Amino acid sequence: MPVWLGPIFLSNDGKVVAAASWKFLQFDTAKSGETCLQFWNKDGNFKSYSFSEIASDPRRLGWFEVGPIGSFWRVWYETAEQVEDSIQVSTTDLYEYTFSMEDGRIVNQTLLIVNLVRKPWAWGLLLVLLVGLILLRRRVRKRKLLAKADFEIRDG
Repeated sequence: MPVWLGPIFLSNDGKVVAAASWKFLQFDTAKSGETCLQFWNKDGNFKSYSFSEIASDPRRLGWFEVGPIGSFWRVWYETAEQVEDSIQVSTTDLYEYTFSMEDGRIVNQTLLIVNLVRKPWAWGLLLVLLVGLILLRRRVRKRKLLAKADFEIRDG
């Protein structure tokens, strides 16, 4: 993992350093066990995460986005920033992660609804839900009409 291309974070007490890899990666790298985030202390690397753990389905580069040239390049995070003694990494996959600078563990994992738009299965799910709602509404309307007609027959 080339550290000169990605962001480097230092804990508040100065005892832990975290290094994230470059935000661009090749398509094959996402499925591999290559490291994307490492935590170091005076004894060496004590915690690391691979692309397959954090961002196994990174997005393609946008049309007007500056980056490496080639259709095989992907972007694995949108933002990586330090907030007090933790690191927040907003991946282009489904989640935003918060890592502790103390021990490198994942403190919080938040689903990013915006990233669902990129997933083809999400559009299929939305279509199925929409068709289901339409069918449900037609069924309810039909029952109401039948009940009204039955009431008029009995009353009339």
